[in-house]
Amino acid sequence: MQQIIEKSFSGLGRVEFHLNRKISRIIIRMKPFKNISVSVPRGTGIIAAEKFLVQKNDWILKNICRIRSYEKKVVAEQQNVKEIDEDQAKLQLLNRTAELAAEFNFQFNRITVRRQKTRWGSCSLKKNINLNINLIHLPYDLIDYVIIHELVHTTIHNHSSRFWEELSKYVKDPEKKSRSLKKYQYLLYMSKNKE
Repeated sequence: MQQIIEKSFSGLGRVEFHLNRKISRIIIRMKPFKNISVSVPRGTGIIAAEKFLVQKNDWILKNICRIRSYEKKVVAEQQNVKEIDEDQAKLQLLNRTAELAAEFNFQFNRITVRRQKTRWGSCSLKKNINLNINLIHLPYDLIDYVIIHELVHTTIHNHSSRFWEELSKYVKDPEKKSRSLKKYQYLLYMSKNKE
């Protein structure tokens, strides 16, 4: 089990130190709406990690500034998003997945629709598909793109050139659709009360 130590730093706020025996170097992670996270290899120690944090202070502050700016944009963009009926949204996404699977002859085991903070969807090796409920806010062509992307993962479990070739049989210009999704990244941070 990973040990977590939390400390406060002037100008940086709360920092979580994660003692992790699986890594070989100190890693700093910063994500919107989260504390700074520092992964520390076993045997390195918190004092060494704190010194590393101080050495990277300028880089961290620059990135904090960029992240805070992004967080403000996310909050502003979310003001324009309409509230949805969560049960209705789940039903729509489940039905659309079933329709597309039947249309393109894909088999899957189970579909789950829930909130996810980092991805629009995923597919396990057991052909279990997870979809982000906030897909419902996307244009229809992008909803279909994400669903078909995950359906293709039921047969090809990676992002190899073979995967993209297969996906392009069902979606016109999938790389362009993938880039278009980035414009809607703020929706991944939607809070429950907005839905």
